[in-house]
Amino acid sequence: MAKHNIKDLTDQVFGRLVARRCVGKDADDRLLWLCDCECGGTKVVSSTCLLNGATRSCGCINKEKSELNSQDNSDEL
Repeated sequence: MAKHNIKDLTDQVFGRLVARRCVGKDADDRLLWLCDCECGGTKVVSSTCLLNGATRSCGCINKEKSELNSQDNSDEL
């Protein structure tokens, strides 16, 4: 089992997410953090994805982009 240098991410901001508490490890032994999103949602994210910027929201950014694309496409009809 890998030994972790646990970096406390509590209350740090990553895009729209704020890390609240460590909730365990995933199948690959990465630390998981419960995060609150600016939109009011929550998401459990690995510390790796928070630190490298791969996850920046609970999914609301992608939803907003999809809605904008749908509106742009409906204007063309």
